[in-house]
Amino acid sequence: VAALWVGSLALRPLGWPGQLLEPFGLTAYFEATAAWTFAERNTVLVGEFGVLFVNRALWLVVSLSLFAAAARRLRRGAAAEASGAILPLGEVSNWRMKPRYLSVLLLMAASPAAADPWLDGCAAFHERAGISARHAGMALYVQAAIEHLERGEAAGYAGTALVSTGAGPLLARGFGWADRDGQRRLSPATVIDIGSVSKQFTAAAVLSLAERGLLDPADPIARFLPGVPPDKQAITIHHLLTHTSGIDRDLEPVRTAEDRDAAVAAALASPLADPPGAAYRYSNSGYVLLAAIIERASGQSYAAVLQALFDRAGLTQTGWSGPATPVFFAADGENISGVFATPDPEIWQGDGPNWGRRGPGALLSTPQDLVRWVSALREGKVLSEASLAQMVFPHVREEGDEASFYGYGWALSSGADGACRIWHDGSNSRHFNILTVFPEAGTVTHVSSIAARSPIGRAVLRDFHPVLFGRKESALPPRGKVSPEEAARLAGRWVAEDGGLVELVRRGDGIELAATAPAAARLFTGFAPLADADSDRVARVRPRLAGIIDAVATGNLDPLLAVLRADAGKAEETAYWQGEIARWTRAYGPFRRSEIIATLRRGDQVLSYALLHFETGSVPLTVSYDERGDIFIGTNFGADPDTDLLPWRYVFARNPEGRLMVDNPLFPAPVEVELSADGSELHVTCPRGRETLRRADAAQREASA
Repeated sequence: VAALWVGSLALRPLGWPGQLLEPFGLTAYFEATAAWTFAERNTVLVGEFGVLFVNRALWLVVSLSLFAAAARRLRRGAAAEASGAILPLGEVSNWRMKPRYLSVLLLMAASPAAADPWLDGCAAFHERAGISARHAGMALYVQAAIEHLERGEAAGYAGTALVSTGAGPLLARGFGWADRDGQRRLSPATVIDIGSVSKQFTAAAVLSLAERGLLDPADPIARFLPGVPPDKQAITIHHLLTHTSGIDRDLEPVRTAEDRDAAVAAALASPLADPPGAAYRYSNSGYVLLAAIIERASGQSYAAVLQALFDRAGLTQTGWSGPATPVFFAADGENISGVFATPDPEIWQGDGPNWGRRGPGALLSTPQDLVRWVSALREGKVLSEASLAQMVFPHVREEGDEASFYGYGWALSSGADGACRIWHDGSNSRHFNILTVFPEAGTVTHVSSIAARSPIGRAVLRDFHPVLFGRKESALPPRGKVSPEEAARLAGRWVAEDGGLVELVRRGDGIELAATAPAAARLFTGFAPLADADSDRVARVRPRLAGIIDAVATGNLDPLLAVLRADAGKAEETAYWQGEIARWTRAYGPFRRSEIIATLRRGDQVLSYALLHFETGSVPLTVSYDERGDIFIGTNFGADPDTDLLPWRYVFARNPEGRLMVDNPLFPAPVEVELSADGSELHVTCPRGRETLRRADAAQREASA
């Protein structure tokens, strides 16, 4: 027994003592009253009644009570085991081992539980938020979460999911493809741009320098940055860490600065939005100043200070890909205009991103490295317990009505059940990821999407945690992948009834087409038919809309100005469109053609959606009609085509009845697709009716004949 006790203590740095004790099956005795988790240096009782921090005496009393209850069960013999509540990992039939197991528990009960900064942060959050520490139990519905992710994958989701407890990972998988050609699958080892999740590394760097006496969070920034103007003399490092400096969120001169001095000068020259310390205002520019302070306080580069943290934490795939660093296996990033490389070459210099991105974001990492990072923080490999407590303490309330607080590079909030979560998300507008610690449940999760704003990616990630913790079922329809043979039959070019050409392409073992491809959105999104009154409203302009948009794209605004809504200024419109067309031409090459996707009612507005097709990309537009039928055209109002209309990719999948479907998660009705027996016709059925597409080569032969 003594040897087992010593062994359990020795195993604590490698994992929770529950790993040693679980095989003996004691968890069975706890299940009826509470869920138990053994955390490093701390034992936490979690149940419907909340979280109890058990000191040594109370823990001993609880242990003795459980011992007595277990002894009564032992006397009833092995037959009683069949009727008890047994966790899957706790099922054993060797009853002679259980008294020894309970003896181990009693010996461990004599050890006092050490403080846990994560749980202390949650306790402070509950107190400051005025929320009772309710918790729905520790049950993790991992299989339900996997099914949710697989449904998303069948509809075009591409990302990763990792769920880990003290006993190790329960889920670690990639879903979908990491590259545009479908040659590399995503996995927990795939590198992504973690965006603002980078902020906790900057905060950890600051606290590590504080432990060495090189700075203090209470220090004014003027101690390290020369030329601080009078209105910013009161700003401290703590203000920057907690987004209370008054410096605005994203200052363009800071964001585009290529060197440190230029970034610092731009941030210090900007007017303050609030007095220092007066209000929370999320500020990427403030974290750029922190990166500069780290360099000046340490005498090293920001990257070198972070690398020391990575080394201590055992992170092997986190950092920047530069000349001296091997190229990581990085996932491409996607948005409505196409697929882009990682790291983003537009913001990358030789040794990393430009200075406007250092500090607040742009680190590259993997899901498995990020979970390893949390373990290193918990185990004291990176920071002292006192520094970690500062990091995850709810220092300031965030914006909005939700009870949410900000620490140093971490946010603290709760779900509907009151369970505390310590988390941060991050995005570079292409990749999106969320790293979350549930201290009361002993669980760490990381989920990502490589198409940050895609509707299917947002739908998958929005419901991931509720599904994982059993609070709801997946709202995504059940779908299965098409077979490789069927994908081969569907692939190719098809001609729509209006002459539009649709190309279905294979990606990996699936079949899909880009949402911005000609005729794709019109055919494969379940738009409802337009009501008669709305049809009358758009009748005057809608038939001419494609020509009006073509004229705008080629520099002739007269057709637009003739039907422009009365409340829109013609001079402002002219200047706006000249600038936008020039910008899009620089980014995507010459303009080719426009396409009207659909006209429909969204809320109290009647809207048309259109695509401007350039040589290498497409831009979505929204057209709004007033009561007279006059129009206003923009890129983001009413409903944003990037996020509220198009799924980015239309992916073919099978429903449970075996029918071929194409889903757009923003519309309730799927589009049903049927391939003719001879493979020459594709029948597309949506709420607006049925249309038949014919293979392009067959149509061409018929036209020639």
